[in-house]
Amino acid sequence: MTFVVDGIWNLRNSAVFQGENVDIRATCSRIHSRIAEFLTVIHSTTQAPHPSSHQSWKPPSPGFIKLNVDAAVSLSRTALAVVAKNSFNEVIKVWAKPHHSCPPIQAKASAIQWAVNLASRERWNQE
Repeated sequence: MTFVVDGIWNLRNSAVFQGENVDIRATCSRIHSRIAEFLTVIHSTTQAPHPSSHQSWKPPSPGFIKLNVDAAVSLSRTALAVVAKNSFNEVIKVWAKPHHSCPPIQAKASAIQWAVNLASRERWNQE
């Protein structure tokens, strides 16, 4: 219903404020396309992974550093975080930064990429 009302509203505004000719068929086609796209997304079989309640943090092997990443996503903002811990579960460093608004899976991928760059900058590499 929202797509229909939005389509009619945009059509009306184009006619009233911009003096454009009304093309009902084109408007109906756009509304139909938007509804089809919405239904495709709603019925998509791809879903975000759900964290397992059985997962627990495991420390890295002695001499290694483990980087844990996370991303927080809202409608208008996204933030990334990285935590570095040693084999004794001690926090070595913590980073956080704002990030452009994006879908959760993209934010998580950005956090992973950022963590790799941070490890390189800190010269934490396996020798």
